[in-house]
Amino acid sequence: MVRKNYYKRIKINRISKVGYIPRFKLTVQPNNLGGALNNDLVAFRVLNKGISKHNQTGPTNEAYVTEVVKRFKTDFVVEVIEKKDKSIFVFFDDPQLGGLLEIQGVFSKANVGEKILVRLESFPPEEIRGRLLKILGKSGTGESDFLSLVCDLSIRNQFQGELLNTEVQRLTVRREEVLKNKHLYEDLTSKQFFTIDGDKAKDFDDAICVEQIDQGYRLYVAIADVWGYLSTCPAIMEEAIHRGTSIYLLDRVIPMLPAILSEDLCSLREGVDRHTVSVSVDLDRKGRIIKNSERIFASVIHSKKRFTYNQLNDHFLEKEEMVFSTQELKESVVDAYELSRLIQKRLIDERKPSLKIVQEKNEFKTNSNEEIVGFSKESPRDEQPAQKLIETFMILANQLVAEWMTRQEIATIYRVHKVPETAKINHFIEEVQEMEEIDLLESVDQVTVQKLNSWLERFRSHEYFKIIQGNLLQVLPKAEYSISNIGHFGINSSDYLHFTSPIRRLSDLLVHKTLWMYLLDRERYPYHERVLHSNNLESLTYSCNLSELRSITAERRFVSRKIYRYLLSINKGSIYKGVVTSRSPWGYSVRIEGLYDGFVRSLDTKRLGEVVSLKKVDYSWEEFEEVK
Repeated sequence: MVRKNYYKRIKINRISKVGYIPRFKLTVQPNNLGGALNNDLVAFRVLNKGISKHNQTGPTNEAYVTEVVKRFKTDFVVEVIEKKDKSIFVFFDDPQLGGLLEIQGVFSKANVGEKILVRLESFPPEEIRGRLLKILGKSGTGESDFLSLVCDLSIRNQFQGELLNTEVQRLTVRREEVLKNKHLYEDLTSKQFFTIDGDKAKDFDDAICVEQIDQGYRLYVAIADVWGYLSTCPAIMEEAIHRGTSIYLLDRVIPMLPAILSEDLCSLREGVDRHTVSVSVDLDRKGRIIKNSERIFASVIHSKKRFTYNQLNDHFLEKEEMVFSTQELKESVVDAYELSRLIQKRLIDERKPSLKIVQEKNEFKTNSNEEIVGFSKESPRDEQPAQKLIETFMILANQLVAEWMTRQEIATIYRVHKVPETAKINHFIEEVQEMEEIDLLESVDQVTVQKLNSWLERFRSHEYFKIIQGNLLQVLPKAEYSISNIGHFGINSSDYLHFTSPIRRLSDLLVHKTLWMYLLDRERYPYHERVLHSNNLESLTYSCNLSELRSITAERRFVSRKIYRYLLSINKGSIYKGVVTSRSPWGYSVRIEGLYDGFVRSLDTKRLGEVVSLKKVDYSWEEFEEVK
């Protein structure tokens, strides 16, 4: 009897080297990977019970790879460490190929110390063979760091000149059309809209305005009308679909949209009229939504002021008195602050708060070579009222649009977050209770946001709070995009999507497209176009998830490796202090000098929170070994 092959992309843990077949819920041990790397399309068979794959007696939850059908990735960035006549020894940027490895081939143009892009023609465990595609520059420079990242992760970092030249002409024509279609856009230019963003922000997606009414407050959330321009620019839309999201790398940005859109035509800049898709809603003086007051409509706004988070935080916390240009603008800002606090209190009173994850951020100082030379810690996000204000209003706008889509039974892309598995939460409880001075936590039969928040609040001032929160996050499912609305556990909402950032996220842009097709200008779109859009959503959702993962990987890798080099520069003794943050069968994770996450391969049992002395492992970005 010939046994059946199955086909699926494989996921491989870069630390354990163990593979996982999603949906089938099968593991693949390192010796059964058959040379597969992460995300490769593989043919596999279920491994039955027995001493080997050739001597089997029954099914298991393991598999073995019979063939690598298609490589997810063949182009890799490497640093040349040593040259020989017909080979080079290299250090891969991709962490799944660690150590000093030899690539057979002719690399006469590459020099030691350079970063190069190579195309592999054979892979481990066989002899690695490849050829030179591109020389990226001397290792350790700002430009080569950037090029190494975009080449290794296949990120598009430039817009082709032809595309821009052709599409800019279309954008100019489209702008004239938009300006003529005044009947589609409600005039809100007299309203006291303002934006709040970071000091270095250039793309302004959202603006808000709050005014008092008899029943309480009226909130306006205005979001840049990107689809109003892209509806006639298919080449830019296709590029946005490929990119999926903007990527932020310290002092660099790889935008999803060209600057003419992201920083000009669509950006809600101070002092200029801009077209938006707006949500308005009335709330009473306890922060409760007044029934049937919600509206979603196209509008024109005129932002009266571009505030920064730091400016308004100082004002709200009474650190510095702000001078407003008009009394009306001051009232809009004050009312926005009061309303945001009312909504936050109401959610707590109604037992519907979001999951309170304490987000601490480091602000890094860089030199002319884009190397980190210092840093400062920002206050946690929940202690910064301006950030909390924007978060509260954006979440509310996202919920209102999602609820409208659900009521109208219109296909769209939701942002979903599964309820955590009880078994994983109880395992988390067992883990953290082994730490010193941790009060006992009772196991749970049902996981709720309120329960998790109570734990986080209980340990907020504890010495090991970051470790506790970090381990909790590891057992929670990851939020993702889906055409199936299963709700969002972390937001504590049955209906949720992303609507508020169409300049930098494809998911939001597609939600805007749906609103234009079904609500804002339905007559313009024939039935077959709406059906085609709905039919494409599943594949577009996959693209959104893939782009988000690529963006997270890029941002973490870029920043963490800058931090890695910063630690090397300030610690000439090469011995580091690390705190054990989590454990696995292969060793334990460590937080090094409070900045960098590494891993130690060890069979030793370590307590969470234990401090260990470490030194780095050569030719690895993540591995350290304990110094005893």
